[in-house]
Amino acid sequence: MGNTILKDQILGFVPEAREKEVGTIISISDCIARVFGLSSVEYSEWVRIHTKDGEEILGIASNLELDHVGVMVIGNPKTIEEGDIVERTGSVADIVVGEELLGRVV
Repeated sequence: MGNTILKDQILGFVPEAREKEVGTIISISDCIARVFGLSSVEYSEWVRIHTKDGEEILGIASNLELDHVGVMVIGNPKTIEEGDIVERTGSVADIVVGEELLGRVV
């Protein structure tokens, strides 16, 4: 009986391919990482930095150059090294606006 469940799951498996745009950190200094390879990233887009020790750190794309992107690191930059992988999220940084923000400088 257990074999039929497994066979049904295997026969019903639909492979899914997803395209991701990733880049590589070429340098980091003062919480700003220079990233090569994110040619379609948008200004203020959230990115995920995957460090070699398995940590995931968020950043925001801020300086869009022809050959690299400047990313502001939101988190501890001490574990980030050259060669770490940076992945686009497709989500632009935003802020929720409500009554609490009226009359305030943001």
